Amino acid sequence: MENKNIIIKFVKMGMEIDENKGLNHRIRTIIETDDNKYLFIEILQGHRMSKNYVQSLSTKEYLQKYPNENYIVLDSCFRVDVPEDYYKNYSKDFAKLQKGYYELDYTKENIIKLLQQFNKNISDYILIDDGDYIDNFTKEHGFYRLYDLKLTHTYEPIKIMWQDATQTKFKGLYTCWNYNKTIQYSEYMENTIYNNQIERLKELYGVDTINILQKEYNKKMDIFRKV
Repeated sequence: MENKNIIIKFVKMGMEIDENKGLNHRIRTIIETDDNKYLFIEILQGHRMSKNYVQSLSTKEYLQKYPNENYIVLDSCFRVDVPEDYYKNYSKDFAKLQKGYYELDYTKENIIKLLQQFNKNISDYILIDDGDYIDNFTKEHGFYRLYDLKLTHTYEPIKIMWQDATQTKFKGLYTCWNYNKTIQYSEYMENTIYNNQIERLKELYGVDTINILQKEYNKKMDIFRKV
């Protein structure tokens, strides 16, 4: 990215801690990464666990694991420019980064250091009280922040994977549709349901569809049993 010295706007959530130090116990924003991905980020202030709760650790081990009384927690980190990621509040590529950073004291400098792993040009951040900032940002960039109002989701059962006395596992095609009826995202997914919910599936996807899948599964199992 060509833009240098990026200043991020963080929305303050909850009680203010220290305005002069630019700290708040929970802050959230959207940042653009070095490779042009857009991430929703939420950072919390973690508090060191009392030694009474980790008596299995020696004092030295305790301080090595929890060196800071207050530390940075990256509570959320997922893409908002990919509808499926926003829908799940989860990105496979960034999930491992969502954790407590015990080694980082909860200071503005360390928060910036953490952000710089996503975009090296981030040099500072400011705190704002605008609760609509993130909604407006995503709306302006076309990221479907009001997800369920703009996108349609369908799930089409296509195969019964296995079945026992109480449960049935289906393989189906999940599709995320844009407002203009084009496909935004699709993937094969597997879902397990209790058999007393199959009537609900028949209501959603049609009696014939579910019955056909059931007959195909029964036929496959009959062949398997005869072998």
